[in-house]
Amino acid sequence: SSATHARFYMLRISMACAVFAFSIALAAPASAGECSASAGPETIRLLREAKTCKQSLKIMQLCGATTSLDVQYAEIVIEKCERDFTGQASKARLAAYRSGMQRCASKYAGKSGTMYVSFAAHCQAALAARFSGK
Repeated sequence: SSATHARFYMLRISMACAVFAFSIALAAPASAGECSASAGPETIRLLREAKTCKQSLKIMQLCGATTSLDVQYAEIVIEKCERDFTGQASKARLAAYRSGMQRCASKYAGKSGTMYVSFAAHCQAALAARFSGK
């Protein structure tokens, strides 16, 4: 019935949100605390000033707004992380990376709302950090 379908859909959304929140909590360092930036431009500055890929990812995880603004944050993180591996990575590794980035994008492509844009951005930034290893 329609009510059963709606409950199932809401359960799936709730589970997806819980998994996302749990993964963010695991990825953040225990002593991380709170975001030290007060607004988007300050977060962008912190991301650009981060010394390493992993530091920039931690800043994004702490300061992400679960909105489309996270796309800007992710672009900075991804650029910083890609510098660590794209020059020396094999064609197979680069293909695996591109495939993973596409999976992150397509995972939420059919969803509506800025929350899903944020989820895709976080997925891609985390993937770039994993490939960076730094």
